[in-house]
Amino acid sequence: MSIFLLCSEPGAPPDNVRGQNTSSTSILVQWDAVPEDKQHGEIKHYTVIYQKKEGDEQPQPVDSPDKSVVLEMLDKYTEYSIRVSAATIKGSGPLSIPIVVRTDEDSK
Repeated sequence: MSIFLLCSEPGAPPDNVRGQNTSSTSILVQWDAVPEDKQHGEIKHYTVIYQKKEGDEQPQPVDSPDKSVVLEMLDKYTEYSIRVSAATIKGSGPLSIPIVVRTDEDSK
């Protein structure tokens, strides 16, 4: 008798994506797991896609094995649009709804 595990890409994005600035050039992004019934296999990694809210800069991807990442070397006092997706060995699932986080101003 053979046992086949059904595995495909996740059917939903990670839950509860949130971010907070940690300095004038960095943002901590955290999220909760993809709902269990939508994981469709073992989650291998997450991808955070971010870009400046204003302008036509290309989105930047950052992979993370964990449910958090610190985005660094960002522009000061700038709004960033951030989305997260999860991936199994079969591929990436959908991106989360964007959140917008502004980096800090430099202290005077």
